[in-house]
Amino acid sequence: MSDLHQKAKRVADRESFVRFVELMSADLKTNAQAWENRDLGSFLEAYAGWIEDMDGYYENQKLEKPKNVNWQFMTDALMAARIYE
Repeated sequence: MSDLHQKAKRVADRESFVRFVELMSADLKTNAQAWENRDLGSFLEAYAGWIEDMDGYYENQKLEKPKNVNWQFMTDALMAARIYE
């Protein structure tokens, strides 16, 4: 399992999430061949598609589905990232 996958499983709070996103950015720069969605447009389309189909992922992995996803927070973060410097 890659370092990226291992770190993803350890995200538990804001700080570890920020570090994980930074690791994703670095991984894209150094390991782009492992990424199916290398440009922002493709990434956002895949992100939306996965969110739409996420129930199937949790069912297939025999994991409990998240109960309290804060959709407004996720929306706020995506919108802010468009203009944040």
